[in-house]
Amino acid sequence: MWEVSGAIIIKKGKVFAAKRGESKYPYVAHKYEFVGGKQEPGEKIEETLLRECREEIGVTVTIDRPFMTVEHTYPDFAIRLHTFLVSTDEEPIRKEHEAFCWIPVNELNSDEWAPADAPIVEKIKVLFGDLTEKKLSSQEIFDGYVLHVTKDTVLLPGGGTSFREVIHHKGAAGVLVVDGEYTYLCRQFRYSVGRVTMEIPAGKRDSFSEDFLDTAKRELLEELGVTDATFTPLGNMIPAIGYSDEVIALYLAENPTFGEQRLDEDEFLNVLRVPIKKAVEMCLDGTIEDSKTITAILKYARMKNL
Repeated sequence: MWEVSGAIIIKKGKVFAAKRGESKYPYVAHKYEFVGGKQEPGEKIEETLLRECREEIGVTVTIDRPFMTVEHTYPDFAIRLHTFLVSTDEEPIRKEHEAFCWIPVNELNSDEWAPADAPIVEKIKVLFGDLTEKKLSSQEIFDGYVLHVTKDTVLLPGGGTSFREVIHHKGAAGVLVVDGEYTYLCRQFRYSVGRVTMEIPAGKRDSFSEDFLDTAKRELLEELGVTDATFTPLGNMIPAIGYSDEVIALYLAENPTFGEQRLDEDEFLNVLRVPIKKAVEMCLDGTIEDSKTITAILKYARMKNL
């Protein structure tokens, strides 16, 4: 069995394909293949790949990672094809092949490739093509005050089906208040984890249609008593992307004007005034564990080169 290397080059959603010319083996003649070749004695397969790329298309490549190994038996010989994802900034030069081209992933047709390469092409189509999972059906599991849970049956990119349990949430807003060199953190007991945490002011939207900035201003008034500030969006975050569609919109509030705190009847918290550099340290040493708070503080620190 021949040990053979193959280079997979993908740029901007297109796969580099080299077409063989005439061959004494008709089953591979005029078929696309990945650049590569047979391993020579004493040579590592990665060295084979680098050498073949230089010899066949005149480029130096960087091996990013192994992709797939395939064993295939042709009528006249058998090969073990080791493929790697590689990258290069150089333009290929046609030296040995009949032609080469860049094929969009969604236009790949494994029938046009050498038989040993066909399963690799199919894997590329799945992993680098349309990864969308399509909902086939949905079953309601729970409908609560804050959360709505469904169990959905989905069609996978590879053609199979699976289940997804999803927590649906109205969304929330969080605000990093910066007043000079200080920020404000709320200490409150979180029943879900059974302890007091430190967080930026935040809260859920009243409805799916409420503007996130309106939510931010309301929560800031309730928890800190801020009546006015200069707001700058810090982007959105998805705190539990594996099982929830919740989005938290983050804002920076500067030059705050303080009034009276207006907590809800069931809301109990106290506010700490913390140097912003200390807050950064608290994110890094694990004192602050809340994801929205860590995200907002470290984003601000990066913006200001703290």
